[in-house]
Amino acid sequence: MAYLLARYDLEKFKWKPLKGVGSPKGCVRRLGGGEQTQDILHRRFKCLYTLFFGLMVDLHDPSAGARSASNFPTIASSIGGSDELPTLTYTTGTPQAIDWWAQRTLLVHSPSHVDLEQLRVDESQRMVPSLDGDYCWMHFVPGELANDGTVSKFGLLLHSHHSLFDAIAVKIIMNVYLDQLSKALSGSRSTSDSVKWGNELENLPPAVFNILNSEVLPISPGSAQEPSDEGVNYFLIWSFGDLFVNMKDAYGFKDYPKDTEWPKTRRAEVLFTEEESASILATAKTSGFTLTHVANAALAMVIIADNPPSSEFSSHYLNNIAMFNRRGRLISNWSLYPGYALSFASIRIPISEFLSFDGSVLPLNKDVLLKVAELAKGQYQAHAELPSGLSQCAQLGELSASALAGNNTKMPADRCYTFSSDGKGELYLNPTFTSDTGETVLSVDKFLSVNTSDADPIFRLSSWSGAIDIGVDYNTNIVKAEDMMNYLNQWKRFMLLVFD
Repeated sequence: MAYLLARYDLEKFKWKPLKGVGSPKGCVRRLGGGEQTQDILHRRFKCLYTLFFGLMVDLHDPSAGARSASNFPTIASSIGGSDELPTLTYTTGTPQAIDWWAQRTLLVHSPSHVDLEQLRVDESQRMVPSLDGDYCWMHFVPGELANDGTVSKFGLLLHSHHSLFDAIAVKIIMNVYLDQLSKALSGSRSTSDSVKWGNELENLPPAVFNILNSEVLPISPGSAQEPSDEGVNYFLIWSFGDLFVNMKDAYGFKDYPKDTEWPKTRRAEVLFTEEESASILATAKTSGFTLTHVANAALAMVIIADNPPSSEFSSHYLNNIAMFNRRGRLISNWSLYPGYALSFASIRIPISEFLSFDGSVLPLNKDVLLKVAELAKGQYQAHAELPSGLSQCAQLGELSASALAGNNTKMPADRCYTFSSDGKGELYLNPTFTSDTGETVLSVDKFLSVNTSDADPIFRLSSWSGAIDIGVDYNTNIVKAEDMMNYLNQWKRFMLLVFD
């Protein structure tokens, strides 16, 4: 506990120029918070949580590519350092080095039937970083050629180490890229406009801890104030610490064998109709819930149905680490922060909520759904209202990295579940893009996916064009597609109980 109540310096996450004789022009900074946690999970668990973001686009010329490295230099950064002191480095390059980087990381495929799902499976086998030291790739997949030699659709698949970006950052970056692309396709402007290589260091985003606007900050080393566990600033650490202290009380899906091979991950999804989506959103709101509260409760019920607990597990919990977008806590000109700006909290659902007085499992009906949704709601709200929700993540990142390095234990523990609520897809990503004259040039659809290891599925919730979609990433070496689809269909049925 003394470690948690020590003074803490957020200044250590600032970019610093590379030093030393012969050092290239560039900068380096410490990874912190979620960046650090994602990094050690990636190092220790077979590239766990490597990020994929796929788009289907309705036009044909992926020619606006390399400019993104000037606008968002992080995509060409590298991660170094140790498990407990990881760093992020960016160096400027010669035109020849930039061209070689673009050839390695901007990958144009031959025109064919576009199957981003299979490409994502194939790319899940790629080591990150590559032997060339790359951490991020963009794939262009043109569709089949028409008789006149053009294509009407193409796919984009971004593949990245998760420490560089959260899912929202990827949408922000892709939105800028697609806007540039639409202008290029319509002849409104050149894709090379305003690219000034060597000046891209100016576009490096700072660590979130150095651009906070509305958060209570940890007490700095130079302050006369004494740290105290009575302050609101330390509530989050006590809460999140439960996940480390109580690993042994975790409950989850039924057991599967460990995977001794490199995981081969695939994605499945189930869609709600627009009518179902509108009804569930309206009913949840009337009941005082968000879609996330209902979905989390319904997913907990899926686990109980898969692995019914007996009374001996009444003191156990379903543990999940929930992520919260904290861009609203940053200074205003970073509202579209293109990096990792998530805080995390432990959401713990007691197994006892599913058991009757005699120890048998309760019927998994609307009453249970609403009871568990109320529990989830309270925990989500408590974290959302924390005045130090993001600033404390710097210390939590170090705490989690130390725990993971020492015990080689994942968070949440094996056979628990990971649930990510990605929100409305059109937030941060436009569904259509226009020329300067207002003419629609292209429109998009999307999916989001991350790598998973062993048998632990990663469940996602989002919506697009008014329709809710639920998905799961899973390791095909161990679990069957049929079982995952059964989970998803059952998850949907439980969610629909809200308006029974």
